[in-house]
Amino acid sequence: MPTMRSRKLFNSFYRTISSSSFPPPPVVSSRIVVVTGLGMVTPLGCGVDTTWKRLVGGECGVGALSLEDLKMNAFDRETQLSTFDQLTSKVAAVVPTGTNPGEFDHQIWLNSKYCDISLRTIDQ
Repeated sequence: MPTMRSRKLFNSFYRTISSSSFPPPPVVSSRIVVVTGLGMVTPLGCGVDTTWKRLVGGECGVGALSLEDLKMNAFDRETQLSTFDQLTSKVAAVVPTGTNPGEFDHQIWLNSKYCDISLRTIDQ
């Protein structure tokens, strides 16, 4: 618990900073913003509806990380376990993947025109 002296020191410091004269914020001209779509990729699911339903339903997207979450099936079991043991945290917020509604399907993204444009941009 803070002492009375430390509290007074903090208040004095805070008053000094808050009463300092800072230049006014820059003027931002008005501009039109057009939202062409809304999408979410979160640990609660993919899509606004799925994410919102799970959020208001009290679900949590954070949980214990499992060996399967690492997606290291191409490696032998010993390498998988060694890698898993080296993780400093075994808690994560993993995005659900798959082809079911509310899951992230990477094939849809990889086959989309947006991915193609992104990859071409990176290549240039």
